[in-house]
Amino acid sequence: MIYLIYKDGEILVETDNLDYVKSYVTQNQECSVRDARTGKKITLE
Repeated sequence: MIYLIYKDGEILVETDNLDYVKSYVTQNQECSVRDARTGKKITLE
């Protein structure tokens, strides 16, 4: 799965590494994550 990290409506990061996504969002709480294919928001556990 390809993850897109958004902040203020702009894509900051596009990656397939879930561990990177989790660490990035932990450091930047105002960011949201979406599935690149569907555009749906993803909640990280």
